[in-house]
Amino acid sequence: MPPRKKKLRANLKAAALSPTALAEQAHQALETGRFRDAGEHFKALLKLGDHPEHQAGLAAAYEGRARELSAKGMLKEALAIWDNRRQFCPQAPVDPEQITVLIRGGRGGEALRLLRQAESQLEPHRLTALRTQLAAFYLSGMPGLEQGLAPEDPILLHGVPARAALDAYCRSDDTAAVKALAAIPFRSPYRD
Repeated sequence: MPPRKKKLRANLKAAALSPTALAEQAHQALETGRFRDAGEHFKALLKLGDHPEHQAGLAAAYEGRARELSAKGMLKEALAIWDNRRQFCPQAPVDPEQITVLIRGGRGGEALRLLRQAESQLEPHRLTALRTQLAAFYLSGMPGLEQGLAPEDPILLHGVPARAALDAYCRSDDTAAVKALAAIPFRSPYRD
């Protein structure tokens, strides 16, 4: 059966259910990892009335679906789902995986903006890991990162000796590489 007919049939079934039965199906779909179905059910519930529980369920369904797509390497599709999550569930916390996928997708400027929004809600080790990823992409010359960083940001400050070390390594100049690496502080995003 074509996907559109399947979706239409699923929407008609969902519309025929009572709100209680629909909520039960939505939660069951979420618990069993059927994120696409859960999202459809939660959207139908939100059309009946705006409840925080249904908003949270929709946000969880979007997150689960985006993570599934990301795990399959479907980065553009995963980012589209996360964009929908931000649009329909603005109160939902930022998922660190979204920032990682933005970085991997070459959208460093967006990743940096989202990271700034989420800094206070992220666990320190997760924040450190994301900043390390950004530092690696800064070294690679990713566009959009340099403009989004404050001049005193460690990614920029420590990026100078990190780039010098990388350049020296490429020239097989071990002495210059060791000297440049010594200029990188212990708590730098480049340390790893």
